[in-house]
Amino acid sequence: MGFLSIQVTANSELKRTRFIYGQELIKDVKPNYNTGFCLQSDVLWDDLTVEQHFRLYSCLKGLDDSGTKENIEYVSKALGMEKYLEKQVKTLSGGTKRKLSVALAIIGSPEIIVLDEPTTGVDAIGRSQIWKLLKILAEKKKSTVLISTHYMEDAELVADKLGIIVNGSLMNIGHITDIRRTYQEHYLTVDGISEGFGESLMTTVKKIIPEAFLDPSSDEKRMIFRVPSMAMKFSSICFELESLSADKKILDFSINVKTLEQAFLECAKQQVKSSISTNL
Repeated sequence: MGFLSIQVTANSELKRTRFIYGQELIKDVKPNYNTGFCLQSDVLWDDLTVEQHFRLYSCLKGLDDSGTKENIEYVSKALGMEKYLEKQVKTLSGGTKRKLSVALAIIGSPEIIVLDEPTTGVDAIGRSQIWKLLKILAEKKKSTVLISTHYMEDAELVADKLGIIVNGSLMNIGHITDIRRTYQEHYLTVDGISEGFGESLMTTVKKIIPEAFLDPSSDEKRMIFRVPSMAMKFSSICFELESLSADKKILDFSINVKTLEQAFLECAKQQVKSSISTNL
């Protein structure tokens, strides 16, 4: 199984070198049939049909006639592209062109598949088809799939490992569960707080969840507490707040989880603030 690694070599000047199959990408890498790329911009020929694209890429990857036929049938069916096989690329919609670019990257089930924004401009059904096919390749064909995306929900859906890059710097990398544990918080929102009960409510919440802190957007009628995900005590806080609601001390409460996208945006803001303060 192939792998992609980043190595840092120390010498008189810090030099970053990237290797794939043991070959340095900058100067040594040679054509390899076991690697598939989908660039951010579609690299297609307007006058060629979809099937002609498939056959061209199958030839470039060294597939014989039977392998080419098998791959065309499998990929076009998986991505719902059978009806487009005889159509020229210039007649396709932007989303279908994008699906074709992804399909060309995975022809031949390469060991390494690198995709840059693979679902940009693709509708919900097409996105689902792409992710389903990539998961099959990763699980059954043992392909290593490296994806760059701005859609955090897509990353959560398909990724085993996740890296967060802000301003060109890798802020964090690890298994998706570890990233969630690091960044995600719970929001405990209490509405309709009775007059003068705010301080008592604060004391009650802090007693049950010492790690909770009050969000600056709170006011005397509505308090929002931010709680690290590992510190949330659901049963205890719900029992207490239900009691306060029954006593008319509060009107209602809710508990929500910060999404990974919200965590990413917050991480980005912190990085921007850090850059600004450094440059001042």
